[in-house]
Amino acid sequence: HIGDCPLWACAVLRDRVRVLAVEPVWQVVRLFRKSIEANSFDIDLRNAWLGSKSTVPSSDREAPWLKLDDVLATDVDVLKIHTNGGERAI
Repeated sequence: HIGDCPLWACAVLRDRVRVLAVEPVWQVVRLFRKSIEANSFDIDLRNAWLGSKSTVPSSDREAPWLKLDDVLATDVDVLKIHTNGGERAI
């Protein structure tokens, strides 16, 4: 999966939705950005983890942790979360 759900939402719903994607793996983010650009989609893509609190990364290669409530400060029409077992931390 490299952003298939958000890409699908933009392809089908176009300008009727605001799409937010949060992806912690920078290699996936790089490929996801290429797909966004190639299709001229408007997706708010953030390289981060979701958790119970926001943190600052200790290195340039480490993604920060973002609190879901902080990320969703504005309306979002499509939100897909892949938790890898971390449901309780969100």
